[in-house]
This record gives sequence, C-alpha cells and structure tokens, in this order.
Amino acid sequence: MFLAFGSILGSVVYIPSDFSQEYEPNKAILRKKVSTELQKGDVVIFHSLLLHRANKNNTDKAKLSFVYT
Repeated sequence: MFLAFGSILGSVVYIPSDFSQEYEPNKAILRKKVSTELQKGDVVIFHSLLLHRANKNNTDKAKLSFVYT
C-alpha cells in the first residue's frame, strides 16, 4: 500500500505482470510500464511482487508518502 501525504513530485511507475515464473526479456517488460501521477490522499494498493518505482523528484521539496508492506 502506498499513501501520498502530498502531491507526489514525480510519477509512480508500475509494470503490469501475471507473476509467472516464465522468463521475459527486460526490454519487453519495460514496454508495458504504466505511469501515474498521485495527488495528496491518493492510495495505491498492489501485490508485493508488482514491479514498481518512483521517478526522481526534480524539485527542492520533500516527497512525503507512507509505504506499508
């Protein structure tokens, strides 16, 4: 679970997957990525095996969030 305490400064990127153990080339996986801009109070719940990352914060403001695993 990811909870945004303020506007997220940089998008959150997810790569949809079926969590199979089958090998898939990295470039093919990365083409599936989905970016989302979260606002204060938005909550995202996803499976712990889902590939995800936050993009770089290019501001001098702090990025505030809560991550529960």
